[in-house]
Amino acid sequence: MSSKRFLACSTGVLLSLFAITTIAAAQAPPAPPKPGPEHEQLKYFVGKWTVEGDAKPSPMMPGGKFSSNDTCELFNGGFFVVCRSTGKGPMGPSSELGIMGYDRKKQVYTYYGITNHEGMADTGEGKIEGDNWVYTTPVMELPDGKKLQGRYTISNKTPTGYNFKFETALEAGSDWSIMMEGKATKAGAAKTDKTDGEMPKKSESMPKKS
Repeated sequence: MSSKRFLACSTGVLLSLFAITTIAAAQAPPAPPKPGPEHEQLKYFVGKWTVEGDAKPSPMMPGGKFSSNDTCELFNGGFFVVCRSTGKGPMGPSSELGIMGYDRKKQVYTYYGITNHEGMADTGEGKIEGDNWVYTTPVMELPDGKKLQGRYTISNKTPTGYNFKFETALEAGSDWSIMMEGKATKAGAAKTDKTDGEMPKKSESMPKKS
């Protein structure tokens, strides 16, 4: 075989290998996504919590005290925190499953929950607003035809607890009324730790819906 022919064959083989490698690289699956700093924030909720609060009478539920014990765990992969809750309230014994995550496309935190008292899921989207964590819920239609918007706020957050409240207002309105408020305390927290008044010096950032 002449040197020119050998060179031509070698060049053809190299070009073929280059083309195959390029196609294979183009078809290679992208690297799997990894949890980001927003998901890291969710780890604040991992652990056992004691929740206490007061619900106001409303078309959605009777008023009265409520309490629960919540266990929150980081789901495999690190993208979600799953909370299981058992307790009691104005409507009797309660059970709840809540899932907290983060939607990168919408750039909002997400909540999806189910309870033993409702036949539909409870959902919300949240953002950090100053020192507070604020979730908004889809518009709810009451039996009388009125439509309400909901807002769930977490405040006074410390490493061992936080305050929360749920408010409603007429759709597109700005006159918010508190429907539920209370506090959540992490298991093992010192009794002297304040979550309902002055902010302690040490603080971390992030919800849980009761």
